Amino acid sequence: MTFPFGLLIGFLMGDLTWQGTEWATANLPGGARPLALLPVAVAVLTGLLAGSSACRRVRAGASHPVLFSALAFAVAGGLTGAALLASVTGLYIASYGVSPADTIAQVATVAVYPLAALLGLAAGGAAAAPAGLVAGAGLRRLYAR
Repeated sequence: MTFPFGLLIGFLMGDLTWQGTEWATANLPGGARPLALLPVAVAVLTGLLAGSSACRRVRAGASHPVLFSALAFAVAGGLTGAALLASVTGLYIASYGVSPADTIAQVATVAVYPLAALLGLAAGGAAAAPAGLVAGAGLRRLYAR
């Protein structure tokens, strides 16, 4: 049951990320949009790992499975959010940005990538942690001993 649950979570995360990527890249030129599939792949893989590990932890009867599930989902959501915002920021800058002339503008352009990734990490983790709590509580109820 661990792999099917992980696969379900991975596909759900991938679908939500696909919807967000489609919305965020609607203004990009057609050639740049396929490059935005990287966050979807990250979402499917991290969702698979988070869902499988949460289900395995609940089935093993370990302590605090709901909190573990929330933490695993928060990490998966954070990684997905960081990949999403960093790639969308890069695509928009590559498509519409101009090369800055002075040094301060160059430093600001380079600094925007890690800042966007940190914002995505925080937003993705905050959005996925409650889903992890719900999934962990449901799994604990499903595998009650």
